[in-house]
Amino acid sequence: MTEAETGISPTALLMMDYFGTICTIVAIGISGQQIFCHLRHLNEPKVQLQVIRILFIVPVSTPTLISNFFPCQVFSLATWLSLLYPTHLLAFATLRDIYEAYVLYIFMQFLVDLLGGESQIIRHLEFKRRLS
Repeated sequence: MTEAETGISPTALLMMDYFGTICTIVAIGISGQQIFCHLRHLNEPKVQLQVIRILFIVPVSTPTLISNFFPCQVFSLATWLSLLYPTHLLAFATLRDIYEAYVLYIFMQFLVDLLGGESQIIRHLEFKRRLS
């Protein structure tokens, strides 16, 4: 991208690349450490595996975008790649959104498991409805 296209100087774009790289490495490191700790101390496998799936959103997902060509915060792999290869922003955003939808599904399953399963939730909601 050129300065004429973005209105940002080449030095600022280079600094954005460096900042994006540093933030991506830190985010992946923290998330990786949390995933490793969960795997090492696997006391409740059903719940912890869902937590691990949710933690994988950190390296994959992205924060909000200011415009079509650069992110306001750079904390993830998808954003970092979008920053380095702005012509492929749509592809990275699509893959990121698909994974975010998967993580929302996993989070819902996580909540259902924590609340005792589907049958327990149905019983609770039916009881609550009778009281109303």
